Amino acid sequence: WYSRDGFFKKIFDRDLRSTDMSLILYFGFYLNDLYNALRRKFSHSPFSDSAFIVYRGQTLPRRDLEELKEKIGCLIANNSFLSTTCDRNIAFKYAIDQKYTLPNEPVLFEIHISEKSSHRPFADISDISHVKGEILLSVNTIFRIDSVREPSSDKHFTSRNLWEISLKMCESKLTGLNDYFDVIILRLAEILRRISPDNDRTNKKMLDRCRLYYAHDPIELEKIADFERNYEADQAIRW
Repeated sequence: WYSRDGFFKKIFDRDLRSTDMSLILYFGFYLNDLYNALRRKFSHSPFSDSAFIVYRGQTLPRRDLEELKEKIGCLIANNSFLSTTCDRNIAFKYAIDQKYTLPNEPVLFEIHISEKSSHRPFADISDISHVKGEILLSVNTIFRIDSVREPSSDKHFTSRNLWEISLKMCESKLTGLNDYFDVIILRLAEILRRISPDNDRTNKKMLDRCRLYYAHDPIELEKIADFERNYEADQAIRW
């Protein structure tokens, strides 16, 4: 269900990024299913290369980009599952094709990954995804900011005139993490601990929230009904 754009992925990603526990708990059962599915795929599908590069194209507010520029050498953690691709051109297209308004600006992330340094699961899900060469990274993966390059003054978008940020996945064992990272990781543990054993009730709350959000979109409402009828835990990644 995560590998397709639609009602579920949009709301799930938005609520997870919000760090609002009351919202995230609606998706607690699915967060657990998705993390476990990614972990299984990670353990059963080793990469042929021990180190490789993936890319992600998106937009970010100018203030966030300026803050990242000031934090070169520091650590950051993603607060949602992160969809990336092995194809730089696809990521570049995602960055420049998204509708955005100032102060948001297009940015291309270059992420250096090593299986040896992985402390969170990641997996190639391109066989079940509509995105070529898609690599899905787990929530709370920690990276070091290696470099931040500002765009050129050229008015036409090229591969050299959007923000480019280079990240490197950190070692599996880190010391000296600040309180912010500790809080993020503890929050995920708290979410998983507080998942209700009464999953039917949790599912209903989540689906009610989705139906309210897409009340005037019959196509998405049908997808929600399909999810309610057919969802199984082992389908957290695959639709």
